[in-house]
Amino acid sequence: MIELTVFVAMITKIEKITGLSEEELITLLIKLLQLKGFSDVEQMDRYIVKGDQQNLLSKDHALFITFPFKLGGSVNQDISSIGENISEIQSKNAANSIFLFSKYTITKGFQSSLSHQLTHIRLNYIDRDGFISLVDEVFPEFWRHNDLHLIQYEKEFIDTIEKDSEWKKLSFPNEKYAKLLNIFIEPRLVRCYQDKKTNTPLTKGYSVAELIDFDGPVVIDGNAGSGKSTLLKRIGRLLVDQNATDPDKKNLPVYVTALEISNANYDVKFAIQSKLLGITEGSLTELKKEYDIQLLIDSIDEFDETQKRHIISDLDDLSKRAHIKYYIATRNADSLIPFSQCELNNFNIRRFNLEQIKLFLNAFFSGDESKASTLLDALRDNQMLERLPITPLTLSLISILFEETEFEIPATISDIYDNFNALIIGKAVVSSKIEFIDISFKERILSIYAFALLERPGHFPMTLEEFLNYFKDYFEGKSLPIKKGSPGCFILSYS
Repeated sequence: MIELTVFVAMITKIEKITGLSEEELITLLIKLLQLKGFSDVEQMDRYIVKGDQQNLLSKDHALFITFPFKLGGSVNQDISSIGENISEIQSKNAANSIFLFSKYTITKGFQSSLSHQLTHIRLNYIDRDGFISLVDEVFPEFWRHNDLHLIQYEKEFIDTIEKDSEWKKLSFPNEKYAKLLNIFIEPRLVRCYQDKKTNTPLTKGYSVAELIDFDGPVVIDGNAGSGKSTLLKRIGRLLVDQNATDPDKKNLPVYVTALEISNANYDVKFAIQSKLLGITEGSLTELKKEYDIQLLIDSIDEFDETQKRHIISDLDDLSKRAHIKYYIATRNADSLIPFSQCELNNFNIRRFNLEQIKLFLNAFFSGDESKASTLLDALRDNQMLERLPITPLTLSLISILFEETEFEIPATISDIYDNFNALIIGKAVVSSKIEFIDISFKERILSIYAFALLERPGHFPMTLEEFLNYFKDYFEGKSLPIKKGSPGCFILSYS
């Protein structure tokens, strides 16, 4: 069965390679050479690509001559003429190496005859099977589909959403907590809408797949820590996956954070286009002709009303003019829907039910049902399931505490939140008095910073420069001056 699967996969790859046009083949060859470390790679004419490769003491100038037909076998070819042309090309370009390249087979007989004729030239051969092996080695993403620009964008998109995680900004004591990044529990999504016939409010449950298929702009609301950002990233990944499984799909998800919009001076269109420079320099309207652009806007809750209105207006314009679907995450849909001139459909993420809690704990504890069951029993005994907002965030923090120190689950809400704070700033795992003093100082700084944010318009984070200047002024004249650079030593992220 495995051998059959491998055989079918190989046939599929052969069909894809042999089906490439001349232009697509050259474009792919250039991409592969760049990935193999060649520099100054460029197409010289219709069938020739050049590239340089640095050796230990010198630079090797290589030419890749492509042939749009099979070399050898029953195909009648003038090997002498081919040899003379290769010799002329080599002499003209002073190439150290010549690669003969074809998306079809190159027979051993042809290689032997040509090499015998051109003894003064170092010849290399890359036929169909060798080309497939090269793609497998350095660019396996190619097998997804033929759009090389989209493939590169998809790779960068996935890398970005995996790196952009709040968990990676925290210094948890053990690398095993990286597994939190791979846990995704299907959320319970409920659409709230007005029945047009009866004018009564209705609700309907949706899966993530149904949300993606839903026509029109979407607002996803949920409590803090309910997994809105994770859901947006999951939608983006599923859209990318569709490109590989459905030849008619050319999804182009664009994930935009509030900080990126802020850095673009609240011009959401500019923020979006800056993320698409690798795939186009044209307008979004032009890009929409080739790709199904879907915008994933990760919360604008901290912006003021004027900024929100401007952003929603820009998104509505893209939705109407270019038929671009957008998803926007928020803690309060009612703060955004009134600004939209489109029908902005509201989907709410409901709190985890018991089944979701079990799935999460089993995933976190890697199938150790006894440990997952022990923690669940403790949560039930202390009635935390009823008293806490059970979200992916709170479950993650509880699980980390339980896994690291096997803490008893505190009996009061204030105690459990104290434990959360201690874990986040590293206080729960200090190993010396010096570390404890350092953590206490961080805790003090963060408390002052949090209070300062409450007084800022929109409660938006300070820039790194603002942060350092604020605490430099704050500690000016204090009896215990802080060491230069200390306020910045525990900053989670400013980019």
